[in-house]
Amino acid sequence: MIGTTSKRPKVKNRKPFLTLLLLTNVTLTSLWPATAHADTVVTIQTPVGSIEISLLDDEAPQSVANFLGYVNRGDYTGTFIHRSEPGFVIQGGGYLFNETTGQAPHIDVVDPVVNEFGRSNIRGTVAMAKLGGDPDSATSEWFINLADNSGNLDNQNGGFTVFGIVTDGMSVADEIAGLPRFNFGGAFGSTPTINFSSGSVRTENLVTLDSITIAPDFDGDGVNDSDDLDDDNDGVADTEDVFPFDATESVDLDNDGIGNNADTDDDADGVADADDVFPEDGDEWADTDEDGIGDNADEDQQTVARAYLITTSSSANFTVLHAVNSASVPQGFTGRLYNGNGEQLGADSVALHDGSIASRGRLLLTAAQLETLFGVEPWSGPAMLEVTGTADFDLMSKLTSPSGLISNTNCVREDMVHNIESSESDSKTFIRFINTSDSDIGDIQGTLYDENGQVLGATGIVLLSTLASKAAVWVNRDDFIDLAGVGWDGTASLKLDQQYDGLKLLNLNFVNNETFFNFSCFENDSSGRVYLMTNASSLNVSETHLINTGTESISFTGTLWSGDGDQIGIENSPLQSGLIESNGRLILTATDLESLTTASTWSGPAMLEITTTDASFELMTRLTSPSGLTSNTNCVRSKAVHNIEGFDSANRTFVRFINQGDTAIDNIGGVLYDINGETLGSGTLIESLGVNEAIWKTREDLGELLSATWDGEASLVVTADLDDSLRLLNLNFVVAEETFFNFSCFESSQ
Repeated sequence: MIGTTSKRPKVKNRKPFLTLLLLTNVTLTSLWPATAHADTVVTIQTPVGSIEISLLDDEAPQSVANFLGYVNRGDYTGTFIHRSEPGFVIQGGGYLFNETTGQAPHIDVVDPVVNEFGRSNIRGTVAMAKLGGDPDSATSEWFINLADNSGNLDNQNGGFTVFGIVTDGMSVADEIAGLPRFNFGGAFGSTPTINFSSGSVRTENLVTLDSITIAPDFDGDGVNDSDDLDDDNDGVADTEDVFPFDATESVDLDNDGIGNNADTDDDADGVADADDVFPEDGDEWADTDEDGIGDNADEDQQTVARAYLITTSSSANFTVLHAVNSASVPQGFTGRLYNGNGEQLGADSVALHDGSIASRGRLLLTAAQLETLFGVEPWSGPAMLEVTGTADFDLMSKLTSPSGLISNTNCVREDMVHNIESSESDSKTFIRFINTSDSDIGDIQGTLYDENGQVLGATGIVLLSTLASKAAVWVNRDDFIDLAGVGWDGTASLKLDQQYDGLKLLNLNFVNNETFFNFSCFENDSSGRVYLMTNASSLNVSETHLINTGTESISFTGTLWSGDGDQIGIENSPLQSGLIESNGRLILTATDLESLTTASTWSGPAMLEITTTDASFELMTRLTSPSGLTSNTNCVRSKAVHNIEGFDSANRTFVRFINQGDTAIDNIGGVLYDINGETLGSGTLIESLGVNEAIWKTREDLGELLSATWDGEASLVVTADLDDSLRLLNLNFVVAEETFFNFSCFESSQ
């Protein structure tokens, strides 16, 4: 009779298993994810038939190595299935029958293996047996789950480690479980037998493991991998399959090591496959008109942006248009030119250049060049240039005054402006109303508000009775005074009574009768920050305007941060007494902030973080230079800036990197491109930018960091794990006048 030499590791008694709730309605596919590579496959040959098991090399590496150790030493050959529990498990790997003695001693075992429970014990899985109450006691014995035992075996003794899956032969396992069982005592209380009724047990009466062979056959088709022409059986020959051991993948279009099925951007064009109409074409990603031709190649597809203030060649103010190709592919630009009356000047859809503009390259056009391209004489007043491309691009207009000062005149608004100077100001305000639509706009109405939010004159003043399609009209400060029938002190806001489709507002401050400063750009409540607050001792005087654009009265609190990211003074300091009325504004100087926050004079520019109740507001910073010129320094970008002056320029470039997020930004890299889109240099700009920290980088700094020199303007594209926290402030410093001009604002194509 079969006997035992000692009690060996085995699955715990079944009784407690039966008291636990089992999982239901669980499919094999939901619990068996595809393997990453060709797992080791073993075949167990028994008198009943063969069982093929795919070992989980990646999921349970130590358990697999332990099992293969016994296989490779031949320890399992001749052992038998000593336990059968129909509807539960069959178990083997422990005992070797000696027909002469009638005994079944346990095979020699090595050190137990650490428990690696992960996959559930569902039907068809193979798991390690172990001693009760000891999760790390598994040695040689294993079992095959005949049913979904996850509700039981996953939840006791640390969970039973599944290290293999029966890929062929579960019918054999079921047949073994269906054999007559005999109680031979000890570990052999339910041993399956073959043609045995009573008497002495012989080897042929047991379900022996006649052999266990390791034969890599990834797809389980019976052909060894070394002879298999399609190892993963996905229908693609191994010679053509980039992933020959992954049935879910066969192609890697962009050669990034990720198969097309798993790759979210198959063609590496920066557009996710889910959003890419042409996921396998790196040159195309959109088809707006749904004609089957990608936008970049489609002559019918257009992206449009506008330059709103193009002077003529005879003007004392000199215009240069910059059209920057911000897309990853080359593109061409065409244009339509309109005078202030909305009349088209010259031919329609004129090509603005020969060939194409390279990715990151730019097109530069003067008024004289536009006159030649369109075949027209100098026009009267500023014109609007409507530029058409086939991909993303940015437009900037640089206007040079007779004094040589250069300003950015291509930043516009749609519904309100906040810098209408009073009659007492030495500066004059010009608001350009521009109709970009194809239809006339009639009865444009708006309301003027003083700094206290009080209505100036009447509400709903008719500003323009009609504005023709593509037309543009100047309305100056004196015009507004006449329209309102009342003057004002300080700075007024204009708020349109409704949104007019296609209407743009360009807010310019005219200084010394020759230089324009653009005040159309603001930060709003989504940012809530003022980026460049000088200290009270600075030669440049900061004046921050906080404008309540909501309908309710609100109060503001603020926190100052130094360039090092250190808090200055009191956190969330009240910035005013009382409330700021709807459409009113709070004006703060550096001296005011030092007093309100109890901060001592700080070094360099600071950042002011504004908080308030759930309300709408806008922020503008006016920076007055020693020469008396006033610029807007609160317009920022997030990814790229395009006005990095070359070393041939007398003007200097400053780019301020500002972290407005809640975590540090590490390894901020950058790529510098010249006007032809050629890479001037690339590298790390800032190793780490702390929370609320801000750092200046000059033209010279960028040249040194990126090992580059250049003439003309360059573009800087930053690379980092940005999470939309990085802000870039691009300032041009005119040395002679000690004046900053903001070049962070562009019209981007739509």
